[in-house]
Amino acid sequence: MKSGKAVAIISLTLLMLTWGSAFVVSKSIVERIPPIFFALIRHILASVIMLSVVGLRRSRGIRREAPGWGIVTLMGLTSITFYYIFYNLGLYYTTASQGALIQSSTPAITAALAVVVLHERVTRKRFAGLALSIIGVLLVVGSAIPSGEARNPLWGTLLMCGTVIAWSIYTIAAKRAANSDQLLLATMSTTIGTILLIPPAIWEGWGKPLPHVAGREWLAIGYLAAVVSAGGYLIYNRALRELDAHQVINFTNLVPIIAVIAAVVFLGESIVPLQVVGGTVVLIGVWLAS
Repeated sequence: MKSGKAVAIISLTLLMLTWGSAFVVSKSIVERIPPIFFALIRHILASVIMLSVVGLRRSRGIRREAPGWGIVTLMGLTSITFYYIFYNLGLYYTTASQGALIQSSTPAITAALAVVVLHERVTRKRFAGLALSIIGVLLVVGSAIPSGEARNPLWGTLLMCGTVIAWSIYTIAAKRAANSDQLLLATMSTTIGTILLIPPAIWEGWGKPLPHVAGREWLAIGYLAAVVSAGGYLIYNRALRELDAHQVINFTNLVPIIAVIAAVVFLGESIVPLQVVGGTVVLIGVWLAS
């Protein structure tokens, strides 16, 4: 195995651990801070970190060609603006474990998009995998029941389905731009996506007092901004340079497993048997599709 691919695999594995933990951290924050405002301040911090790194590199005389505005705007909309509106609102209405199980279908949906956009080969196995993943998602959605942790689980899981579509589009776009400068690509798309979060955040808080963010919450937001977002997007985009799109997206299979375990352990969430069955069906479908 080439060293570049080995580094990509190791870094992706560590990244999935942080992304799995993000469900639990985010769920605890959206209970106290408005979801879209939370997304905005998280990604303002992430953008500042990434812009600082780009500025430091430029101060050393390292200048590289920037990717096109069209592709970075699409990536910013799908990976930041739409994704985190759906993600944070989804976690507000449903449980972290339920949201993670829904997101486990992302690789299969990405594989379907790759056939259409990247003209990757379609097989009966891939088609069967996509069908199974959809069935698994429907089982997870159907098993959702209101609880203390889930105000409206059906609405929450539907919002999480929006994150699946957004991230699949982002992955395909990022693969098309895989030969661009990855630091600039991640920084520009994150910054643009953050700016586009401002109007919905204003709409969410119109006529309300500015939310109070406590010290403990700032620490959690800092972790999400620096490690999960700023570091995460750079690692994910760089991995797409070394590995195929379906190989990279397959690593996200680890996220729901980590997230569900963390939600049960740290948030005391419970998992019903039908959710386990649905999640298993989704993962089988992902394996076939990929």
